[in-house]
Amino acid sequence: MKKLIIILISIFFTTSVQALVFEKCYVAESKKITEFDSFQEDKFEKYEYKIYSEGKISHNVIFTDKNLAKLIKDREQFYKEQKEKHGINLGPVKIEKINTKIFNITYLDEKFIKAERVSKVGDHSIITVKIILDLSNGSIKRDALTEYQGRLIDRYTSLINCNISKSSSKSNLLDYWWAVILIIAITFFIFTQSGKRLKKIRRK
Repeated sequence: MKKLIIILISIFFTTSVQALVFEKCYVAESKKITEFDSFQEDKFEKYEYKIYSEGKISHNVIFTDKNLAKLIKDREQFYKEQKEKHGINLGPVKIEKINTKIFNITYLDEKFIKAERVSKVGDHSIITVKIILDLSNGSIKRDALTEYQGRLIDRYTSLINCNISKSSSKSNLLDYWWAVILIIAITFFIFTQSGKRLKKIRRK
């Protein structure tokens, strides 16, 4: 019986912790960047958000080589302008082909998940990104703010549309609760079986 419990618990807690996947995302509405109506295969090999039961969301992006080169060039130009016009040094440009950013979930219910990420750029700049994921339609509202020495220097909002992975619709959050229920049921079964054995022993 003990071996069975260990095996069952291992099955539940060693499976993928991936709870849900917003995949093949694209910017549908934005005030600052180009808008699209579908996933841009010429720009991204992967663009997704993964929600985990540990209260984390990972934003995973894999750029195509052509798009990566353009992004680096544009970012370098932006940094140069900020330094020349405002005396702001944002440091070296760092954009990798495979880019993963971790968000902390601050709120969730049956329809929405809210999360944010705060990162430091250079010596005095802070970028705060807040996202709201809509579980009903796969859309994501994104709000990004860039501050330099406590002063807001850049902000843009966008609406991102994604496909919710069907293979992940039964999330690990549900698996977690099923695991809890299973453990309780097994514990109750062991307790009742132990009680019956004690009664038999006492009768003897």
